Amino acid sequence: MIKDLFKKKKEIDIIDLVREELKGVTLDFVNENNDILSKLTTDKQKELFGKAHLILKDFDFIADNIINAQGNYAIKEAGNMEQVLFARGTINGIILLREQLKRLSNLYLDENKKKELFNKHNLI
Repeated sequence: MIKDLFKKKKEIDIIDLVREELKGVTLDFVNENNDILSKLTTDKQKELFGKAHLILKDFDFIADNIINAQGNYAIKEAGNMEQVLFARGTINGIILLREQLKRLSNLYLDENKKKELFNKHNLI
């Protein structure tokens, strides 16, 4: 119990806190408690990171349009609270997918930075 007092406090994102409170899905590909990536080979991981990086800009363009359309619908046209909640859930799902694509893309960028730092042809 005393050990718990001295543990480093984890920063909590408000979005993750709300998702947790509402029992929503929170996927963290780099979380050791939910290590989805460990099920893939190293080559498959790199392939996944690269694909996420390639589609991220196009996905952002499409996602922004869907999010705006759903938001506008919820504000201007929704006839009842169920329709508003459905629109909010749709927006949350798209944002959740975007977050994961960004995390995977960042893993791809980190991997490529490591390759750039080491060049066997550089003179010492």
